[in-house]
Amino acid sequence: MDTVLRMARAAAAEGDLPTMLVVGRYRFGDIYRMPAIRSDGYHFVDIEDLDETVVRRIEPDVVLSVLIGSGFDAAEIAEILEVADFDGRYRVLSSEVGDCNVVTQEIARLAPHVDFAIVDLTAALRERQPA
Repeated sequence: MDTVLRMARAAAAEGDLPTMLVVGRYRFGDIYRMPAIRSDGYHFVDIEDLDETVVRRIEPDVVLSVLIGSGFDAAEIAEILEVADFDGRYRVLSSEVGDCNVVTQEIARLAPHVDFAIVDLTAALRERQPA
């Protein structure tokens, strides 16, 4: 996690931020509830709107989602990224992940060309706690 933060800070200092696609559940009925954070380089897409055309249009460097969301999971997103020939990184956020290897192997089977990893939020938060 520290390596990712160092890389992000270095990119920000150079003005070379990656393009991020954040996938989630932002639409409830006909109403969109967008996250409060809005910034250049960030694209928020509702899972129902995500397809290979959207991925190709945005050309993200990083795709970010939760492992299991409301009505979707990382496997569904990984398959869309595979069809879109996505060549960036797909990172999922989760806590209380059982065996990360099982999940990673399943994603690798479904989307062999997608650079996939799980960011375990519980472990990341423990790393930040003072000793």
